Amino acid sequence: MDRFGRKPLMIFGVAGCCVCLCVEAAMVALYADEGTNKAGLAVGVAAFYVFLLVYSFGVDVAGVVFYSELFPNHIRSKGVSLCMVSIALTDLVYLQATSSAFANIGWKFFLVSRSPSPHSFRTASRHRGNLLSLLSVPNDPKLTAI
Repeated sequence: MDRFGRKPLMIFGVAGCCVCLCVEAAMVALYADEGTNKAGLAVGVAAFYVFLLVYSFGVDVAGVVFYSELFPNHIRSKGVSLCMVSIALTDLVYLQATSSAFANIGWKFFLVSRSPSPHSFRTASRHRGNLLSLLSVPNDPKLTAI
């Protein structure tokens, strides 16, 4: 991860996830209702597994490391806990909305569901190979414990 950097891994992960979701949406839109084109359905399943692979390496692993290095040592455990709770609650909202969304709008839910904006990656840290907590100023009065 230090070889490539966190930001490129997260950009690769989100871009790969977007591509996989576009392929999945196309396959569901074209072939899911009839269920006769086995090759199209197989591409949809393959896109789902590639999504899991890309998400695991690009978003999940790089994100967790990034979150842990975002906070200074004295509040790191609370900061990472807050990040993980935020992710879990966001996932819970998506999981609760997905079944009714697919029932009502079908494959168009892939188009409506939210993804991180490119702006979020421009503001991400660019400190390749360095721990973000080591770059912070020690004993900074602006840093308060949560």
